[in-house]
Formats: sequence, C-alpha cells, structure tokens
Amino acid sequence: VRGAPAIGIAGAQGVVLYAQEGKEKFDNLAEFKTWLTEKADYMATSRPTAVNLMWACEQQKNIIKNSNSGIEELIKEQSEGTV
Repeated sequence: VRGAPAIGIAGAQGVVLYAQEGKEKFDNLAEFKTWLTEKADYMATSRPTAVNLMWACEQQKNIIKNSNSGIEELIKEQSEGTV
C-alpha cells in the first residue's frame, strides 16, 4: 500500500479484521476489547512514522473503548467508523 491515506485505511481495516478473528475466540466483551486494543496498538507499530496509520488505529481504539455494544455490534461500529 502506498500513500499516507491508503496506509491509514489499511490499518483501520486491519483492526476490523482482527476483530472478526477475535469474535471466534472470545465470549467475554471486556476480554475481547482488551485483546483488540492490543492488536490496534500492534498495528500502529508496523509503520511507526506513518501518521495516518497512527491516527486510524487511535480512532479504532476510541470506538472500542466507547462502545457499549456486544462483540458483533462493535465490529459493525468499527467497520462503519461509528459509535
């Protein structure tokens, strides 16, 4: 992926893909959110100078933190970029 905006989009989508993977592993929402936040942090470290990537991962972390929904709804919120 080339270009700052594209890298940000790829990072945000990567966190969504982690979320889809995690829904098979977790029944507990708090554990899921902790695991997914760690994955978002990991994604952000893949290109530490990519400002758009850091921003997109931080946006995903805000969605994770502020969501009061279940796992499936949280994944939908992430995909849409809403809380």
